[in-house]
Amino acid sequence: MNLSHLDWPFFAPAHQALAANFHEWTAKHLTDFEANEGGDGKAARRIFELLGKGGWLDLTIPPRGER
Repeated sequence: MNLSHLDWPFFAPAHQALAANFHEWTAKHLTDFEANEGGDGKAARRIFELLGKGGWLDLTIPPRGER
């Protein structure tokens, strides 16, 4: 994955680290789904389950007190 856009001035080192960590995690956990276009939703449900267990979905909501 090309992450060169993270060199743009408004991305902080934390963004670069997050992207690198997510890229590494997806390569380890989601490559089995690349060829599965599904259609029945099973693959999507499994992907979201893995994202949740990996803690990645926590990043989609603001921390408590910032909501």
